[in-house]
Amino acid sequence: MQRKFFSILIVLTAWKLAGAVFFPRAIHLAEERREQAEEREERFEAEEELEAFEGPLEYWKQEEMMLRDPRTGRIPDDVRRTELRFAERLPRLEYMRDKNGASLQSLTWQARGPFNVGGRVRAFAIDIDNESVMLVGAAAGGMFRSENGGTSWTRVSNLSDISSVTTLAQDTRAGKRGTWYYGTGELRGGNISGSASTLFGDGIFKSTDGGRTWQQLASTARPNASSRFASDFTYVHRIVTDPTKTEDVVYAATYGGIYRSADGGT
Repeated sequence: MQRKFFSILIVLTAWKLAGAVFFPRAIHLAEERREQAEEREERFEAEEELEAFEGPLEYWKQEEMMLRDPRTGRIPDDVRRTELRFAERLPRLEYMRDKNGASLQSLTWQARGPFNVGGRVRAFAIDIDNESVMLVGAAAGGMFRSENGGTSWTRVSNLSDISSVTTLAQDTRAGKRGTWYYGTGELRGGNISGSASTLFGDGIFKSTDGGRTWQQLASTARPNASSRFASDFTYVHRIVTDPTKTEDVVYAATYGGIYRSADGGT
């Protein structure tokens, strides 16, 4: 009986050694799969702990529920324009009063959260002529400008424009440094899960007064269509200017490819 046990042990040991010699790749792959499975399990547990502690995913779920059309289960492509048309019919704050007749505009408001979900800045630049002038573009908040090194900020993009800023560039040539461009549309990294995880844009916007005011480039405007891929400029990933040219050369990397303009986007 003891001899039989040792014989089995020797066979198993020999088989394992043979596998290590002749099948090292298979053993390595098995180890990799085991490690990947352990990493996935650890990530899943960490996400569950974060969700139980802060609940940020519930915030995104609530936002999606508020924005989506209950008939289709999707966020309409033209929801921003619809929202603005609806807002025009709402009572203005200066005319609203509480039950005691006091103006609501005179009341003091305090932010109550949520505080565990931060905003996302996708574009940032400092004016090449004045380091106190800074511009920031938010993925869902528009374009902001500071003249005091970031101590205070003013929104400079129009409230009626699409707010999904993704890229920002200044024309750095002498005599042209008041010209800026920003692109819109976030194809990856949207804050809403599921099929509506993108924040569509509306082309490229241009400023010729140092970022104080902005106008949309008509050549990049998104047509009035239901498809969120109605134009290559619906998602603008990156904008750069060419400081070596005398023409106003601008490059834009978009969803549909790389575009070049020699007249400042006209």
